[in-house]
Amino acid sequence: MKMGKVALGAAIIAVSVVTGGCSHKGISVDPGVVACCSQQATYTTYGLTLEDTPEFLKTVMEEEFSVAFAKKGMVRDEANRDLVVELKLLRVNLTVPFSKDQFSEHLAPGDSTRFQADMLIEVYEATTNELIWSGSIGRIHNVVPGESMPLGEAKIAIAAAFDEVLKGYPTRRR
Repeated sequence: MKMGKVALGAAIIAVSVVTGGCSHKGISVDPGVVACCSQQATYTTYGLTLEDTPEFLKTVMEEEFSVAFAKKGMVRDEANRDLVVELKLLRVNLTVPFSKDQFSEHLAPGDSTRFQADMLIEVYEATTNELIWSGSIGRIHNVVPGESMPLGEAKIAIAAAFDEVLKGYPTRRR
């Protein structure tokens, strides 16, 4: 029932690289829908879990997804949920290893790390565990030692990406 992590990860990375490109100016997050749709309009509540997400990002991801899903008429209710939403962080190292030789010279200490980070969003029907919708948001990061993530700017980009990826998700009318 659940798609294999390796196959799904490869599909998400392929979609992210093709649609998002390999270079970002400022902070942006690219969305993509992997699987859609069922009878979501009949659902009103959901529960949310986060997997493999660093502590500093958990609150941001939880808050921004909840706001975006609320715009679709969905209410978070862990006890009486119609849907189970899983947010899973997938990370692929894109750093190209290199070897030093007698002619190598580095002007700056340390090397940067380059990686693709994708937040996979999977929405399951709570009683049947059937996958009814799946999408992702992602970004390629270049991080140098000592650099910190500007969470204020990141929250804006993450919120916009969740809004964009959920654009085709049916809106629940109250």
